[in-house]
Amino acid sequence: MRILKELTEIIKDINLSSKDFLTTDNKKKSKLIQYYEKIVAGDFQTDEDAAQFFYSDTSSNSKYKNLKYNLRNVLINTLFFYKPKDKANDYLNAVIYCSKNINAGRILMSLSAKKTGIDLYQKALKKALEFEHAEFIVIASKQLRQAVSINIGDEGKFNYYNDLNKKYKAILDAEDLAEEYYSLLILPYNKSKEKREDTHDLAKKYHAKLSPLLDKYDSPRLHMLGRLIEVISYLAANDFHQVIKLCKKARDFFASKSYRYNTPIRIFAHQELVSCIQLKNYEQGREAIQVSLNSTKKGIHSWYTHQELHLMLALHSKEYNEAYHVLHKVINSRNFSKTVPHIRERWEIHKIYIYFLIYIKKITVVEQQKFRIGKFLNSVPIYSKDKRGLNIPILIAQLLFMIVKKDYDQAIDRFEAIKKYVSRYVSKERNLRSNCFINMLLQIPNTSFHKAGVIRKAQKYYDTLLATPLDVAGQAEEIEIIPYEDLWEFILESLETKRYDRR
Repeated sequence: MRILKELTEIIKDINLSSKDFLTTDNKKKSKLIQYYEKIVAGDFQTDEDAAQFFYSDTSSNSKYKNLKYNLRNVLINTLFFYKPKDKANDYLNAVIYCSKNINAGRILMSLSAKKTGIDLYQKALKKALEFEHAEFIVIASKQLRQAVSINIGDEGKFNYYNDLNKKYKAILDAEDLAEEYYSLLILPYNKSKEKREDTHDLAKKYHAKLSPLLDKYDSPRLHMLGRLIEVISYLAANDFHQVIKLCKKARDFFASKSYRYNTPIRIFAHQELVSCIQLKNYEQGREAIQVSLNSTKKGIHSWYTHQELHLMLALHSKEYNEAYHVLHKVINSRNFSKTVPHIRERWEIHKIYIYFLIYIKKITVVEQQKFRIGKFLNSVPIYSKDKRGLNIPILIAQLLFMIVKKDYDQAIDRFEAIKKYVSRYVSKERNLRSNCFINMLLQIPNTSFHKAGVIRKAQKYYDTLLATPLDVAGQAEEIEIIPYEDLWEFILESLETKRYDRR
């Protein structure tokens, strides 16, 4: 089902009678087009849903398997009719153009349609040269070199294509080496997000080997990967000033191209923004987020990622009204309800914190949607082991609401549950800042919600928190949505100078 969802997400944007490819009966919809339309509408989330709808059976049903197989093949064939909607992304559009022409040319040449095949290869080569795409240049020049030798006998054209092939083979080898090094660096992080001690040294070693090739070739793919490796070396060393400098330099390199290549611009703007937030350089961060969003198509996965960083920038710079508007824009966007569950989960958690800021009057907007505080306070996080880190901000948010609402009896009961959770899952090694902050919160009932007592008892944890930057703690931004230092100020503002004795 995941493959079909990916394909339909693309095919639905084809502005032609693509549905005609899915049915041969104009009066009655075939199962194929019903299947296609229901996936687009989000009616089918699993194979079981679809199999039950069509055959009142499980996904192991042979008729259902044939239906799914046929739809997959039809959608793949329809890809040849795809026309990019993102007109600003020149490089991506060129990749699609070259892919279609080269693959169609290869099929035609194998069917002895030589003239048409050669014409398609020439078109692909012209576009690939314009966009410095080494892989397509190597493929097209190789086929054209052979074609002019066998079918035309033109020595001049043969030498031209032969020289192109040799030149770009060397560039393609350099690109492949950079890709190998980059893959080796990020491979371990697929299983664990924790920083590895050898990343800095490995990245520096790989970049040193690539440096002569970066000086020699202007290949966009080579420079995207090579410069990323250099950025990783400084990220691993927590040298955020150098990261910002390198990302700005990389953005300038790609901006100087005669065509628009959004992917590297977006990637480097993203890393620049993260570093700006880390250094509290919010002004430059705003420039980076604007560049990032201008390079990202609305509604795709990376758009939500960049909007999340935009939210983080606003919250860290205490521009809370701006944070509200970012949240409002995302959760009310057209495709939000259909996006992948883990993205919606993260934004639901962000929404909790925005509503907290509204409740304590840090956001001055007229709220349109109601937030059921009581239901939220009585709920228990249910994230599974692989998402357990998301439980931390939920538990903290529950305590925040209870404290500022002065619902101290309920807060005392929840503190006991959190104390057990912290001892099991919030270790000092992996989540030091969260560990410190929750321990600060635990001092509140210990001192009967007395402001002076809380400040005194929590001081040692507060000092450790201040001395521990977010990156050193190795935490993802989804855990610490609003800086703990700021949340602590809000809590202290709500506490009183008298003790609370539970009845």
